[in-house]
Amino acid sequence: MSIPRTALVADDENHIRSYVRIILTHLGVEEVFEARTGDEALVTFQEKNPDIVFLDINMPGMTGLEVLPKIMEIDEDAVVIMLTGHASRHLVEHAAQAGAIHYIRKDTPQQEISSMLKTLFDELDGGE
Repeated sequence: MSIPRTALVADDENHIRSYVRIILTHLGVEEVFEARTGDEALVTFQEKNPDIVFLDINMPGMTGLEVLPKIMEIDEDAVVIMLTGHASRHLVEHAAQAGAIHYIRKDTPQQEISSMLKTLFDELDGGE
């Protein structure tokens, strides 16, 4: 996967959605869709079919861990990265088993997230 053209950022915190949007825009993502709840995330995923999804684990209503398998049911090749304020081993393992390819702690510095995403995009592209 080269730099994704579209992305969905689902988080109930506006500043986190903005933070991830800025990082993705700087990396070259052309269009970033946003959702504040798990339900909005699922609807937006179905309507927009983004190249990559960033899902907060804890959102009101349907959590990211509840949305993730529904997204994978719609598109088994979906690329989903979980967002978390605290990365407990149990939550990370649960998300990985449900189909998430990675997770990002919300307190990770912007440069570190950018670097990790560049590496991840290269890996998904077959190392090209």
